[in-house]
Amino acid sequence: MKYFFIFTLLLVSVFSRLDRHFFKSNDSFCPKYILPNWSRLPQYETKNIAIDEITNQPFSYLTKGKQSFVFVSRDQKWVLKFPRLPRRMMRLAWTRPAPNAFFENFIQNGKWIYEELGKETGILYAHLKPTTHLGSIHLIDRFQQHYFLALDELPFFIQKYGENYFSYFEKQQNPKPLIEKTVQLFSDLYEKGFIDRDPILDKNFGVLIDSPFIMDIGQLEKCAQLPPRNEYLQQMTQSLEGKLSQESPELLSFYKNLLQ
Repeated sequence: MKYFFIFTLLLVSVFSRLDRHFFKSNDSFCPKYILPNWSRLPQYETKNIAIDEITNQPFSYLTKGKQSFVFVSRDQKWVLKFPRLPRRMMRLAWTRPAPNAFFENFIQNGKWIYEELGKETGILYAHLKPTTHLGSIHLIDRFQQHYFLALDELPFFIQKYGENYFSYFEKQQNPKPLIEKTVQLFSDLYEKGFIDRDPILDKNFGVLIDSPFIMDIGQLEKCAQLPPRNEYLQQMTQSLEGKLSQESPELLSFYKNLLQ
């Protein structure tokens, strides 16, 4: 009996380690991390639009950020972003509810972004309150595991899918139009009272049909008080300035003139 008990403990330990290994290899994705207890989440009514043509296809795991798990559509035109829920806000959480200012601000900013920054972010739709009309979504994880989840029960964003900003930049024989549109993108953010706390073009921005947009919306904030416009634009485009200063004095001069 003693040896059987020891063997059982060893077996449980081995399977536990294997489970953690496969979980991490799956980029820590599991449906329970996106299925909420809505009574513990901030809820916002958003404009309802038809999304069936987008969601009637499989979405495969793409990546994760600090705030979201990201899946890309089979036609490579859209991404679904599911907020990574704090443990106390998950459906199966048994702990007491507790406020989470960081997550709550992210959801509130997501509402504002959907309403005011569709062009700048490519956000087509935000679902921030439970509904009854959306049907299911087919998700495929890194290990080709298939999940069919009810969209009505999930908070999510639908966003256009584009090419990495600097990958696109490198292909341009004349990057000046892209540089000009990038500065204009941040000028539009400034006029609408938003700031990006992580404006790294190579990591968080993309290009679609020759126009730059903000792919990672997690650090976008509505801000009551912004710095002066020139200072703001310089802060937002530091990663672009760094690249141009290393590669092209001519393009650097062109860029600086746009900040005036």
